[in-house]
Amino acid sequence: MTIEEKAKEYESNIGSQDYVPTEIEEAFKAGAEWMLEKACEYIRSQYPVHYQEWYELAEERVKQFKKAKEQIQPYWVEEQQGVYIPLIDKVLLKDNVPAMPYYDYMEYAKSNGVQIATKNELLQMYLQRDQINKILKEHNGDMLVTWFGSSSEYDSPGEWIVNFGSGNYINTFKSNSHVSRAVVDLK
Repeated sequence: MTIEEKAKEYESNIGSQDYVPTEIEEAFKAGAEWMLEKACEYIRSQYPVHYQEWYELAEERVKQFKKAKEQIQPYWVEEQQGVYIPLIDKVLLKDNVPAMPYYDYMEYAKSNGVQIATKNELLQMYLQRDQINKILKEHNGDMLVTWFGSSSEYDSPGEWIVNFGSGNYINTFKSNSHVSRAVVDLK
C-alpha cells in the first residue's frame, strides 16, 4: 500500500466527521507508525531472504533503524533536573517559569542562566508532550498543559504563545502575563 492509498483509506474511515485535535494527533501517530513499518519492510526487501547472512544483515539494519527511533525519545537528566528533548537538543527544566510579562521572563532567564523556549521549541515539545508529561510527573515537575509564553517575538509589541491543550499558537501583547518554560543546553 502506498502512502497515498493509506491516506485515502484513513480519509474514507473518517467520512464527514469534524476533525478534532485528538483525532488528528492519533492519525499522525498511526501514519508515522505505519511509515516506520514500511521503512523496515523496505530495508528487509533490499536483501534476498534465501541467503542467511543477508537476512541477518537486513535484520541488523532494522534494529539500527528502530534504535535511531528510540534515540529521539525524551529522557530525564538528574543533574539538570529536567527532561532532555533530542528533537530540540535542549533540557526542559522541570518547573514552569511563573506567570509574568514577556520582558520580565526574559530578564528572569538572563539572570538565572537559562533560556526561555522559542515558539518552535514549544511546538516540538507539544508533539512529544505525552512522553514529556509522563517523565515530569514521575519527578514532580510542572506538566505541559496550558498556554506558554515563548521567547519568539511576533513584532515589536507582540510575542508568540503556544497552547498545550490544542497545539495552537497565537500572537499576543508582550505586556500580558504568561507562564513560560526554561530550557538549557545538555551538560
